[in-house]
Amino acid sequence: GDGAIFGLNILPMSLGTFLATIHVFKEVGAELETIFNQMLAIQACFGPLRRLTYLMNIETDMLQQKLINRRRRKEGREQREAARMLHSGTAYTVDLVQIIVTD
Repeated sequence: GDGAIFGLNILPMSLGTFLATIHVFKEVGAELETIFNQMLAIQACFGPLRRLTYLMNIETDMLQQKLINRRRRKEGREQREAARMLHSGTAYTVDLVQIIVTD
């Protein structure tokens, strides 16, 4: 009843001013909706980002795997050298190395 919309007294306002004011409110509302949707998208990234941060910072067994690999390579090199000494006339002594599977 008192002629106020959104806290604005519209009685002495012209129709053009009223329509322009409504248009401004509409535009502001659309921009706020865009901001809200962008905030939702940002918020949706927090869970995966937290998980990725955890995975990037957990302890690995890389040092142990490095030592195992070096020991395996050393044993392989020693076996190839032994095969070359025993079968020096053979073209591909690596084919004569026994395959050994260990734990």
